[in-house]
Amino acid sequence: MTKLVAAVILGLTLGVSAQDQGRYRDFQLGTSLASVSALTGTPISDARLIHERPVLMQELRWIPSQSTSVPQAIARGAMLQQVVFSFYEDQLSLMMIDYDRFRTAGMTDGDMIQSLSVVYGQPVPAHVSRTVVEGTVEGTVEGMTPRRVAQWVAPDCTVTLSRWAFGTALRLTIESTRLAALARTADAQALVLDARDGPRRDAARLAQEDTNRREALEKTRTTNKATFLP
Repeated sequence: MTKLVAAVILGLTLGVSAQDQGRYRDFQLGTSLASVSALTGTPISDARLIHERPVLMQELRWIPSQSTSVPQAIARGAMLQQVVFSFYEDQLSLMMIDYDRFRTAGMTDGDMIQSLSVVYGQPVPAHVSRTVVEGTVEGTVEGMTPRRVAQWVAPDCTVTLSRWAFGTALRLTIESTRLAALARTADAQALVLDARDGPRRDAARLAQEDTNRREALEKTRTTNKATFLP
C-alpha cells in the first residue's frame, strides 16, 4: 500500500476531510492574498515580495496582538504569537503558525497532539510521514532547529507540529503539497534568473540613482541661482 493510499484511508476512517486538513481556523489553503488580508486586518501593502519571476511569490506576516482594525481578527489570533502566510501566484500555499509560548507553557507533546487530533485526526506514523521544509538551514547549531513532534498527511496537504529544542516555542506548519512543490521549483528558477540578470539590473539601478542625483542637484541649482544675492 502506498503512502498516499494509506493517508487517504486514514482520513476517511477518522472522518477528516481534505478541506479540514488544509484549513487552520478561518484560513484555507488556496485562498488569495486579499482574502487573508481581510481576515487578519493586515494591509495587502504589507505583503513582502519574494519573487516576480518566473512567478509571483509573496509573504504576509500577521501579528494578532496588533490586529486592532478587525475585531474578529482578535478571536482568530487567540493563542498565537504570529502567522506567516506564503502565496504562490496569489494562492495560499503555506501557513507557519507560531503559538504564544506563554499560552502553551507546560503543555507536553501529547497534550498538543491530542488537541490537534480533534481537528486533523490521528497523526501518521513517523516512518510514513513527509519531510516538510520549515525555513531552517542544514548545519544550524543544535537546538536552533525545530524537532518534529507529529505530522498529519492528506492527499494534497501536510500538517506538521514542531517544537524548538531550546524553550517552549511550538510551530504548526500547514503546506499544500502541490503548491509547495511548484514554489520550490520557482525558487530554484529565480536563483538562476537572478544570477544571470543580476549584473545588468545592478548597473541599471546605479545608472538610475546617478540620474536622480544629477536631477536633484540641477533642481537645487536652479532654485538657488534664482534667489542668490551677491
